[in-house]
Parts: sequence; C-alpha cells; structure tokens
Amino acid sequence: MGDAASTKEDYLKVCAELEKEPDTGILAVLNSAVDDSFLDPIIEFDLFLHGNKRNERNEMYRRRLTDEDASILYKTLRSNTFETVCLQWLVLSYNDIGPAGGEAIAKGLQVNETLGKLRLNGNKIKNKGGMAIAGALQVNTMLEELDLGETDQEIESIIAMTTVLNLNNTLKSVNLNRPVLFTRQEETTVHVAKMLKVNSNTPLEVLNLAYNRIEDDGAIALADALAAYNTNLTTNNIAGDGLCAVAKAMRSNGALHAVYIWGNKLEEPACRAFQDLLDGPVPRLDPSNTDVEPYIVDGVVYLARLSSPF
Repeated sequence: MGDAASTKEDYLKVCAELEKEPDTGILAVLNSAVDDSFLDPIIEFDLFLHGNKRNERNEMYRRRLTDEDASILYKTLRSNTFETVCLQWLVLSYNDIGPAGGEAIAKGLQVNETLGKLRLNGNKIKNKGGMAIAGALQVNTMLEELDLGETDQEIESIIAMTTVLNLNNTLKSVNLNRPVLFTRQEETTVHVAKMLKVNSNTPLEVLNLAYNRIEDDGAIALADALAAYNTNLTTNNIAGDGLCAVAKAMRSNGALHAVYIWGNKLEEPACRAFQDLLDGPVPRLDPSNTDVEPYIVDGVVYLARLSSPF
C-alpha cells in the first residue's frame, strides 16, 4: 500500500504495535494529504515534516521528530511500491534525528521502491548515520535527490558517499555541505574529483560542497573533473589559482552552466576570470546561474555578492 490514506493507516498501526502515541504533526500532514487526494485524485504524494515549519493550522511549531519517530516512519513507509499511489518526497529537515534515526531511514531506503527525494539536512545523524545511508545507496535505484547538509558528516562517511556514487546512476543532486572535518589534506575533495571522473554516466546535476575547506589544489582537481557538472563551491578557502581553474573549466566544456563561488578568496585574477565569463566578448555564464557580479573601482575588478539557491 502506498496512497495517503493507506500510509496513515500503516502509521497508526505501527504506533499501536509499539504502544506509542501518534505524533500530532505527522497526523496533520497525513490528514492533509488524504484530504487533497479526495479533492484531486493523485498517483503520488509528499510528506513535508520540516522541523522549523509551523503546523497545518499555523498555530505553533511542530514537535521536532526524534530517532523514535524516524524508526516509526521507516516501518510505515517500507511498504511503498510501484503497485499503488506512492510517496515521492520526504522532507525531514531540521528535526532532532540522530545516528540511530539515520540508520532507520537507511533501512527504509534499502526496501522502498518509490522515494525520489530525501532531505535530512540539519539532523545530526553524524558519521554513523551517513555511513548507513551510503550503504543503502548501493542497492537503492530510485533516489534522485539527497540532502545531507549540516548533518555532521565526517571524512569516513563523505568518502563512503563518493565511493558509492562511482556506481550510482540515479542520483542527480547531492548536498554534503558543512561536514565536520579534522584534516586539511583535502582527502574528501580528491575522492569527489575521482568519483566524477570515473562515473562518466552519472546524471549528477548539482553537487553542493560548501564549507568543505577546499583550497586551490582541491579546486583545481575538481575543475578538471567538474567540467560537465553544476557545482557549488561557496565558502571554502579557494584562492586565485583554484577559481581561475574553475573558470577555465567552464570555457572548455559547455555542459557546465552554474557555479557559485562567494565566500572564497576573490583575488583580482579570479575576479577578472569571472568578469570575462559574465561580461566578456563571448559571455559564457548567465548571471542567474552564479552568486557574484563584477564591478570596477579605479581600474580594479571586484566581485559583489548575489543571492543563490544555496
């Protein structure tokens, strides 16, 4: 079973079996999905359980979900298959889900046949939860978007994730921003670059590596590998050589069409390189696909910050 009404029944059944009181926030979202399905029959539905959003009546903030809630959701959603109306998008951002909850969700990814988008950003599932999800991605062939930003991933889980992506041919968007790194050797950056080179058939379109302590050498390696992909390199430690290499990559391969660089060391050579991409004789970068804009003061080129989707 996979439609909203059946999912609600499954949720109540699991809560009864575990002798747990159903969460009012989850019930409100499920009830809303059930009501929508009566008004407009659908073949898929989404669950938005963002920890920082108000409840369905806009009266108060939802209780943030915990590891126990994640386990109940896993047992509820593991029955979703192609045979019925199915869950497509699960948003659990900024709840209080920890490593055990991350492992429970990973179990769900191993058996769920329908989920296309999963957002866990802001939950401290840490290295243990990240490793479990990386393992699940070895068998999951449906997930297209995964957000693990601000989940306290460490070097082991980041490397495990990039290793899995060597063979994963379904993920289109991966967010790994703000990991907890205890090294300046850029091992994770090197592994990401190798992954992108090896997996030439990947449909990966967006890779967010913000706040990963990437420096020039790492950026140059990424520039070589990312010439066919979108990337977000904001707020790292990339200086002139690295950013110039990224700009050059955009000239050498026309597939790359979006790059976000604000927060790095924007030295004048890099500023001029991006000015040329945006305003040069043959513009290469659309202003809507970056987060910087060039301006000139006393003959010196600078870059101003623009908003970005990240």
